[in-house]
Amino acid sequence: MQTLGAVIVAMLLMTIPAFIVLPPLAWAFVRCTPLRVAAEAERERERRRPLG
Repeated sequence: MQTLGAVIVAMLLMTIPAFIVLPPLAWAFVRCTPLRVAAEAERERERRRPLG
């Protein structure tokens, strides 16, 4: 039973880095959305622009 408790505690401790890293990554993803939209619009304009 102690082994099971130790495994559960270890699993919980392994999730701590995820709680530290995921919020900044999510913030960066949301913050960069306008840049991604602008880049996609620019690619569409370049694609539709007639050559010559």
